[in-house]
Amino acid sequence: MKKTKIIFLLIFLIPLLGISQDTKKKKESKDANTEVVICEDNDKLSFHSHAQCIGLETCESNFAYVEAVAATKTHERKACCICWDNPGEDCKNDNPDYYSDEIDYNDSGFYVDDLWWLDSGEPYFLVIALVSSVALISNEVYIGGTYAFLPPKIATNLSQTMEQGLAGSLIFRKNFKQNALEYGFSTSTYNIQDNRTNQTEYFDVQNYVVSLAYLYEMNQHFSSQKNPMVNIKFYAGPIVTYGWNFLDNQLIDKLGIGGTVAVSIPMGSKFHFDVRSNFTNYSSEVSFGVRWLYQERLPWRR
Repeated sequence: MKKTKIIFLLIFLIPLLGISQDTKKKKESKDANTEVVICEDNDKLSFHSHAQCIGLETCESNFAYVEAVAATKTHERKACCICWDNPGEDCKNDNPDYYSDEIDYNDSGFYVDDLWWLDSGEPYFLVIALVSSVALISNEVYIGGTYAFLPPKIATNLSQTMEQGLAGSLIFRKNFKQNALEYGFSTSTYNIQDNRTNQTEYFDVQNYVVSLAYLYEMNQHFSSQKNPMVNIKFYAGPIVTYGWNFLDNQLIDKLGIGGTVAVSIPMGSKFHFDVRSNFTNYSSEVSFGVRWLYQERLPWRR
């Protein structure tokens, strides 16, 4: 009886073992055909899972997309220690300033290192001096979050989809009686999904925008009320933006021209709650935030 059970058990397990072996072979074949990225510099030692890997920042020539088996055998490359989840003990790092436990390329946060033009102490000082000067000649500052319902077009030669995230905005305002001049900066992160024949890649693109707008108060054309319940102010005017980002280590920038509208609700003598929307040929977004009147008169006019 026991021999009969053993025979039936073997008859049942042998096909499963065969399926397991076939699956393993298919998996190994798929891994071998996975498309990876390499730098064509002769001194490079690794291959990468995506073109935005920090390890490729030291590349001085071009990128090439090859199959993983070709990267290891033909080009004699090892897995990058930074961008692969399990690179193995023999992995190679072409950018020794970064390691896999220091950076996550899918992290959507904003860090000082994202300010790519700040390479030494002097630029930091210049940026601080510039922001301080702008604040000195302004009357108000606006801080808010922005959502791009028509995100900027990021031109690539790949089949891709893009999911936009929440952006942060910092805008200074110079008041001219009822009207105002605004100038500011915003940054946002967009998740890109590239669909290829052999694989799908996910990565984030950090986008930056500077803007200049003139807001005209529309209330002066409305019929006035003696005691309005809420003193809401409406603004509208032209806006010019300049946006840029980096994709595959290439600068993609565009000038935007359009219009802006804003609704302002007072929250006291110094603070206002603003709802804004910009419509340009670069991108269109809606913004919610708080505007603070930190000085009514400029220091030299007091």
